[in-house]
Amino acid sequence: MSRFVNNTLVMAVVCGGLWAALTTRPVAAAEDQKDEEKAVLQADHSLVQAVANRDKKAVDGLLDADFTWIDLDGISSTKEQVLQDLNAFARGSEGNADLKAFPHGRVVAVFGAQRGGRFERVWVKRPAGWRVLVYQQVPDRAPSSPAYASSGPGSADCENPCKAIPYKPTTEADREVIASFEAMDTAIWQADADAWARYIGDDDFGITSGVLVTKANRIATIKKQKEANAKPAPAPLLSALFFDFGDTVVMTALHQPPNGKPHHFTRIWVKREGAWQLVAGAQTEIQAAPATITP
Repeated sequence: MSRFVNNTLVMAVVCGGLWAALTTRPVAAAEDQKDEEKAVLQADHSLVQAVANRDKKAVDGLLDADFTWIDLDGISSTKEQVLQDLNAFARGSEGNADLKAFPHGRVVAVFGAQRGGRFERVWVKRPAGWRVLVYQQVPDRAPSSPAYASSGPGSADCENPCKAIPYKPTTEADREVIASFEAMDTAIWQADADAWARYIGDDDFGITSGVLVTKANRIATIKKQKEANAKPAPAPLLSALFFDFGDTVVMTALHQPPNGKPHHFTRIWVKREGAWQLVAGAQTEIQAAPATITP
């Protein structure tokens, strides 16, 4: 009898320990995520202050070596160029309101509003700490040409970016992200909202022409296009860069619409249950670029 009681107690302790582990792990993960979010928001505030004070040393320490700034007009600048003309960077970065942070492992997307539009700052965790990889601004004004044509019949075919893009992946993660990216654009081209939704996270958040974009409103748009028998033509991709951070990949790209000006895109992809999903993005048209007219 005592042996039965002892075994029962042992089983209770083991089961209790397993239950505690199962229930504590998600809570701990959530707390870690909140800590990371808090750390990034503090770093983001420090960057804003350093830029306002024209503190080149502090700004230098918070920008990633691969940093890119895309301003409201779609002009891109490297870290070196920003540090050479910190006054222009400061004038073009006034305002830091309505902040929203979206943690994705070693990548955190910070969205906000400022004079003339909205912005996304992509923070990445390096060995030395959190650094800004991409700072992309999106104006309130509508682009002169959308990257995804949404009116009238689309192209009879979609080779680039639906079937192939001019980028050679260097990692398995890049290859998998490209496959999801091409499948996502194929779904857009075919106006298939259900297929498109499989490659988009439920927490997807983005900005285009100063407008906030979510998964739900994009699904509604695609369904309307389907009803109108329209086949939006995704803009071909000209170039891309991929930055891998474990189960998160930051993709920066330049797209050229068949009839219009090129657009900068920044996309964040996350691997969930073996599948890569788009969870954040920003899109800015290059105002000074000439429009390409396709017959």
